[in-house]
Amino acid sequence: MDMIDYKLARFSLTDGLVNRYSIPDFLVNKPQSQKTMRLEMLGFSYNLSPFSFAFSDVLDKTNTFVTTEN
Repeated sequence: MDMIDYKLARFSLTDGLVNRYSIPDFLVNKPQSQKTMRLEMLGFSYNLSPFSFAFSDVLDKTNTFVTTEN
């Protein structure tokens, strides 16, 4: 996952065993990610056991936008 700016992150799932299709760059505008920014700046959190992730409001953690947690 890469951060593009303060309001946008790019999420991609990959598999080391299988090649995945990616839309060619000349067809879709893919902004460069900002290496100086952290995902936590967008309210991103994750758990590895079992794997889940969530995006929450950075000022109010009870306000969750997207989550894969049960």
